[in-house]
Amino acid sequence: MNLESIFSQLSLTGAESNALVKLLQAAVAGIRPGPEMSTEEARMCAALADAISRRRPHYGALGERGCLWVGRMPFVTDAVLDRLVADAEIRRSEAVHATRHRLLEGGEAAMALAAQPELDAFVRALVTEGEGQSVTQTSTYYHYYDAVDDRVEPHLDTDEFSLSCLMLLRHSHTTTPRSRFYVCPPGEGPTPIALREGECVVFYSGSVVHARSAPGRGESVITASWGFERRAGA
Repeated sequence: MNLESIFSQLSLTGAESNALVKLLQAAVAGIRPGPEMSTEEARMCAALADAISRRRPHYGALGERGCLWVGRMPFVTDAVLDRLVADAEIRRSEAVHATRHRLLEGGEAAMALAAQPELDAFVRALVTEGEGQSVTQTSTYYHYYDAVDDRVEPHLDTDEFSLSCLMLLRHSHTTTPRSRFYVCPPGEGPTPIALREGECVVFYSGSVVHARSAPGRGESVITASWGFERRAGA
């Protein structure tokens, strides 16, 4: 009997279900997706992540791969990408340490892209079609992964960042890259999402467990994220 089979038989109140999600999140955060992950760890992560996602909003609309869209948005030209990369590099020294990596809120180029109506329209179209949902932008960040311990543990984002557009700005490496972005699709373990520079993934980050593995020596990753809050109605 898997975790969900057990939990589904419990008569939990809303408060108890929320408390269970917090406990499950604490448990899954201790797992490290990556090349060294064992089969047993992957199975455990899959069970925990699925039990979490089932108790979050819109479980049935998370997408087959746990994502709403993967690729390069049509309005992200090479010039736009160059501006984002240059801005992220210039402001690297201003980044502060998060739990496991460094980040910077409100980069100039990222804010400029956020102000473009194309970004709102693109993300909103992915959500509203057939769902009766709208989204409102909340914040944007640059993320830096340079040290061999820089990573993001499996987690969910806050309600204010419950829908995310995550873009790979730069990924440099001298050997086989080790840092990957992972999502846990419904019923599955950590699944890497391969992104080229300039490509992004749009997903329900407040409902889909996701993570990034640490880079190897000589490897560096910079990403940008734009957060959205889901709201009912238009």
